[in-house]
Amino acid sequence: MIDMHTDTVDADLDRLSELTTGRFAGELSDSGSGVVQAIRDAAVNADGRVDSAALASESGGGGVVLVAASGAVTNAAGPTATPRNYRLRVTVDDVDGRLLMSNVEFVP
Repeated sequence: MIDMHTDTVDADLDRLSELTTGRFAGELSDSGSGVVQAIRDAAVNADGRVDSAALASESGGGGVVLVAASGAVTNAAGPTATPRNYRLRVTVDDVDGRLLMSNVEFVP
């Protein structure tokens, strides 16, 4: 969600959906069309990157990863890039040998 672009929003959301499971996958499928339309309506271009990540906890079937990310966002209301910093708590689950995101929380 930190790297989405007006021109590629469908592919961006598809790529993200392939990496999700459980609750987060449900949230994306339930609101996916609304997210796509909102990005298009506002002409959002978000260039984000993960600066660091660390495993906070682990269980037999997954774990919790803390992520620090940054980026720049432009939209119809502000064509000048605005810097952004993000802190995320990402829950991952092992699904058939693949670690998929089941929950993503923005941490204040």
